[in-house]
Amino acid sequence: MSTTTSPPPWRDPSEHLCADVLPIAAAACRAPLAGLFATGPGRLSLLGGDGDARHLERELREMCRETAEAGEPVVLNRPRGADGRGVRGFVGVPIRFDDGRSVCVLLVADTGYREFLPADVRALAAVALQVERRFEDLRSAHAVEVHNWVASVARHASDLRMALRACVTAVCEHDGWPIGHIAVPAGPGDDTLVSTDLWHCLDESRCAALREAVERVWRASGPGAWRGATASGGVRRGEPADEPTTTTVLLGDQALSCFALPVRANGELVAVVEFFDVERRGPSRHLRDVARGLARELGVAATRIRDREALEHG
Repeated sequence: MSTTTSPPPWRDPSEHLCADVLPIAAAACRAPLAGLFATGPGRLSLLGGDGDARHLERELREMCRETAEAGEPVVLNRPRGADGRGVRGFVGVPIRFDDGRSVCVLLVADTGYREFLPADVRALAAVALQVERRFEDLRSAHAVEVHNWVASVARHASDLRMALRACVTAVCEHDGWPIGHIAVPAGPGDDTLVSTDLWHCLDESRCAALREAVERVWRASGPGAWRGATASGGVRRGEPADEPTTTTVLLGDQALSCFALPVRANGELVAVVEFFDVERRGPSRHLRDVARGLARELGVAATRIRDREALEHG
């Protein structure tokens, strides 16, 4: 049985939802213009307007970014002629994954003066909630695909590095962790950890400095497992847990979220797959649902590979 060399891609469904969602949003708020702004790629899809709403895109993108950063509905009502802007009324509602990351902003707007009321905000929030649920259903299905792909790679891997690399790549791309890394025991029967050269960065240009900072801490702190942050800004290390864990690591004055997935074969620690983000977050519910299964598949692969190597070397 063969397996593909790349994990199943996450396809952002926001663009495909527009045809269904935007007419409902516009009608619910009696607004001439509705849109969906995907925060990751910065894509804005619009419905309605005066037939040439493209000249409003810059304004709307700015408002949507403010909404995403605020993390709550934003309402702007401007009097006619205010500061030369074309958008007079705006309501934006952020749509988030269950781990708190903003995925898109649902908006309604008006170029003629009108005041959006609390009832309009509630109506738009109700539509946004339906979109959020559709996103979560798709994410849940994708998490299962990720688990099955990693399991397939692990079952056919000729060495453990191949299986671990597949896991760190798939989890980063599914759950949006900017950096993934593999640490391994310092020696047989020794649970203290040392860094490896196995890294995955979602965006090398944006993550290079962060990866270098993490590497410096590994070198400075010596062997051990991430176990949270000390008050002085150092790194506290200790015995790896048996279960997937979430903690915070301090790099100087910068706090990093860390999600660690220990891999054991016949009770012996063989690796820790760890993920880092500058945002305060934990793994999504969908990743938590499959994390133990991923660790179990990797542990079985490690046992199989060790048994085969033992037979080959007599």
